[in-house]
Amino acid sequence: MAKVRCQDYIIEPVYQNLTKSVRNEIIVFWLENGALQDIHEAKRRVDEVVLTARNPNCELVGISTVYAGSFGDDDATYLCYRMFIRPHDRVPGLMQQITQGTRYFFNANPSLQGKACGMILCTENPKLMRPGMKRLFERSVWDYQGTDSRGLDVWRYLFTS
Repeated sequence: MAKVRCQDYIIEPVYQNLTKSVRNEIIVFWLENGALQDIHEAKRRVDEVVLTARNPNCELVGISTVYAGSFGDDDATYLCYRMFIRPHDRVPGLMQQITQGTRYFFNANPSLQGKACGMILCTENPKLMRPGMKRLFERSVWDYQGTDSRGLDVWRYLFTS
């Protein structure tokens, strides 16, 4: 996956290819925007970053991450997906482009999937649990799996390779 545009934003893959300066930029981004409060957790999670999104001024405004995990009673391994977009940069289409871009990245790079058979997404943002967003996920080939122990909607995507 090459860089892609969404309105005036640039989304690019950085998975397993972060420079020290970008790593530090991501850590500061999370802490300054309240996405994470613990610097140790931010340093640990930086290795999970898949895509970054930047505004026209090249400021970091969004990130997607994955980590290997399981879901429910299923013994399968999944890439558990997370995303954070700075609140004032949550423009129409950006969330979808980052989510689909992350999924596309792993479909196009099966060697990076590890043992994962797909992706799991938990909708921690209540706005993503609205009927219109549920229809959007369904049209984007995500399978609704119900709710987790926190009452959050869970969606699954199985890799094609």
